[in-house]
Amino acid sequence: MAARRPAGKRRATLAGGAELLSQGSDGSQDGGPSAGSGSGASHMIVAVRIRPLSKEELAAGKRSCCEVINGNTVVITKAAASGVYLQSQQAKVNEYAFDCAFGPDATQSQVYEATAKPYIEDLLSGINVTVFAYGATGAGKTHTMGSSGTTCGSGGSSSGSGGGGGGDEAAAASGIMPQSLVDVFRGVEARRRAGSGARAETWSVRVSYLEVYNEQILDLLEPGGCLQVCEDKARGVVKVAGLAERRVASCDEVLRLLRAGNANRKTEATGANAVSSRSHAVLQVSVTRAHHDDCGNDVVRESKLSLIDLAGSERASATNNTGALLRQGASINKSLLSLANCINTLAQNAARASGGGGGSGGAARAPANVKYRDSKLTRLLKTSLEGRCRVVMIANLNPSHHTYDDSHNTLHYANRAKDIKVRAALSALS
Repeated sequence: MAARRPAGKRRATLAGGAELLSQGSDGSQDGGPSAGSGSGASHMIVAVRIRPLSKEELAAGKRSCCEVINGNTVVITKAAASGVYLQSQQAKVNEYAFDCAFGPDATQSQVYEATAKPYIEDLLSGINVTVFAYGATGAGKTHTMGSSGTTCGSGGSSSGSGGGGGGDEAAAASGIMPQSLVDVFRGVEARRRAGSGARAETWSVRVSYLEVYNEQILDLLEPGGCLQVCEDKARGVVKVAGLAERRVASCDEVLRLLRAGNANRKTEATGANAVSSRSHAVLQVSVTRAHHDDCGNDVVRESKLSLIDLAGSERASATNNTGALLRQGASINKSLLSLANCINTLAQNAARASGGGGGSGGAARAPANVKYRDSKLTRLLKTSLEGRCRVVMIANLNPSHHTYDDSHNTLHYANRAKDIKVRAALSALS
C-alpha cells in the first residue's frame, strides 16, 4: 500500500478558523511495502497506528484528536484554548501522509499484512529485515508488536493456498512478532520440501532476545552481566558479543522463549501506563540456508529478522515518576532522543544527496556525521538505519487530546523517517 507523499506544505482554513498545515516531503513517491529484492534506493516504510481510547479514558472525558483518512493520512487536531491570543494557543490541524495508516478499529492482522508480511519473502531470499514500533508510553507499541508472547495459533497469517488473510481469532489477537514467526516457519518448511537431490537445501532458525536498560545491554534468554556491542566492519554489521542464540524448530518454541525472556524484562507501573516497559527489547530471528553450488562447494547465506519493541518516551509530569523510575525515564528519553537525532541527520543527508543540499556553485555538501555512538540503542540499529536492509517503522499514537504534544512529536519524527533511503541487498555468502 503506497502513499503519495504530498509535495511541500499547503495551508488552508477550516471551519472555526483552525489552520490546516499538510506535512509532506519532497513530492517523491516510493514503491511502498512490496516484496522483492530489486536494486536501487527506496524509502524506509513508515506506518502509523492509532489505538482506541479505553473505557476509563472516555469516562474521564478524554476525546480523540487524531483520525485516519484514506488509509494513509493522519490528521491531528489541537483545540483552541478559550480566551487566549497567542498564535501557539490557537486551534491547529496538521495532516501527515504515510505509506499506510490504521485507525482504532484496525485488526492485528490488517497491520501485519500491510507492513511486515510483504518482506518475509525477502528475508527467506537472504535480505535482512527490521521492524520496530515507536511512540510515547501507553501508545500501544507492545500490543502492536505482540511481544507479550501471545500464542501463534494455527492461522497467524495467510501463506499459500489458504488465502484467508489470517482472519481467525488467533490471528486477530496476535501482533507482528507471532504472525511474522508463523510465516517464517511456513516459508522455511515449504522450501525444505521443495529441495531435493543434488540441490537439496538445509535450513535452520536461531533466535536471540535482549534488552537495552539504562544504557546497558542485557541478555533476556540467559541473564547475566552487561554485554558489549562490537562492529564487524568487513561485513558491515553490528553484533553483541556473548549474546545467547537458541536453535528453534517452530513458532511456538520461539514464543515460549519470548515469554521466558519477558519474565526477565524490566517493567513497572507508572501514572501513564499500568505495565510500562522500562527497556527497549530486540528479538532477532536468524535464518540460515545451506546448499551446494554447481561446483559442489558448500554455500551458506544467513539473513536476520529484527523485531524491536521500543520503550515509550515519557513526560515526568504525566507519569508522576520519582526516584528510580524517574532515572529510568530519563535514560529512555535519552536513547529515543539519540534515535530521533539519527533520523533527522539521515533525512537531511538524503535530501542533500537528492540535490536539495547543494552549496555555492552547485557543489554538493558532504553528508553530516550520524552520531550512532550517542546511545546503545542507536548503535544496535545502525545497520538498519543505514539502509542495508528492509526497514519498517510503525509509529503508535494515543489519540487522547491530553497527549496531543506526545502524539504530534511522534508524527513529526515518523514524517522525517520517510526520507531515509534504504538500499537492501542480499546478505554476504560464507
